[in-house]
Amino acid sequence: MLNDNYTAFCVNRDLLQGWRGRQKPSSLYQGIAQSLSELTSRAIEVQIMHIMSKDLHSRAWGLTGGIGSGKSYAAAILRGLGIPVLDMDVMARRLMLAGSPVFDQVVRRFGPLIVGQDGQIDRKALAALVFTSQERRLELEGIIHPVVIRQAFEMVDSAPLSKAPTIFIESALIFAVGLERSLARTVLVRAPQDVRIMRVMIRDKISEQEVRARISAQMDEDAMQNRADIVWDNPDGSTGLRRQIILTLASQEAERYRGT
Repeated sequence: MLNDNYTAFCVNRDLLQGWRGRQKPSSLYQGIAQSLSELTSRAIEVQIMHIMSKDLHSRAWGLTGGIGSGKSYAAAILRGLGIPVLDMDVMARRLMLAGSPVFDQVVRRFGPLIVGQDGQIDRKALAALVFTSQERRLELEGIIHPVVIRQAFEMVDSAPLSKAPTIFIESALIFAVGLERSLARTVLVRAPQDVRIMRVMIRDKISEQEVRARISAQMDEDAMQNRADIVWDNPDGSTGLRRQIILTLASQEAERYRGT
């Protein structure tokens, strides 16, 4: 059985509680977060309809891609061009630091063996558990995702980023949790699977079998492509990706100029 946190995730209870006290003018925010989600063999299809103003919605873009696709490389290029990028994976790691409520929930669910000698969660040990069991993976996502998603949108709406014309939210799970419904556009970074496997083997020092297990736990790249607004190809990590990013940003700026 999936735990109470997972159930809360499915009905967006945590998200609604996080936003309820913000008292934004109703003229800026319409609708409510849709409850009820569909559990599929691949991911949790959560209909996360963040209550956003038109201005905020037009500024928040998604950046996604499967493991080893190069989405973090794309994020680095964007940052180099002065575009803010919120990395939800980094946010999740910070939320799992020892002493946090998320840390306590994860350890309580998956046991003390996932805690390393430094007192922090051993991410490799945790990955070995969750990537071999869909139920365990969904439970982990149910603990982490509501908190990370709420934090990401609070940051988009915060003073330091409120004037940025475009903000990217980076996550491999944007489509898996239905987050694209709350974003203006979503960009998919893709690469051939053999290239992805080699990149992750070198980066994480793990076996091909372990990489394939992680890939199979994620949404199929073709399925993500069907839902993406824009696709950036990254077969070799060359300047080609940078060129695609610049063209997208230029096109966006032209659209904004025509709309003024």
